Amino acid sequence: MAVGDMTPKEFLQKSLSTLETDSVILGVIGVRKYITSIALNLQTGGTVGRTITVYKNGTTLSNEILRLYLNPSNGVAYTVITELPFFLEDGQTMSFKQDIGTDVNILVNGLE
Repeated sequence: MAVGDMTPKEFLQKSLSTLETDSVILGVIGVRKYITSIALNLQTGGTVGRTITVYKNGTTLSNEILRLYLNPSNGVAYTVITELPFFLEDGQTMSFKQDIGTDVNILVNGLE
């Protein structure tokens, strides 16, 4: 590969929990990670929705960069986000959590 080439990678695939520290992508020294898509899928049926929160470089309110609501009663039990300008470099983090339960699956893909 030429200098500067990036390779497709799967950075995270798991069920979310209510702890943002359970689902973390970590930047590595000398490697830039470019997040190209985040897929979220609510596994339980019915009418109970879930709020998903995405953080960058910390897990306080000031680090929150995205909040989504999956609402199966309105026909939105999954979403794929593809227009993401997120890079992770040395020591930077991206964290994910849901408001209650462990029934939202996440898949984060990108280039490295």
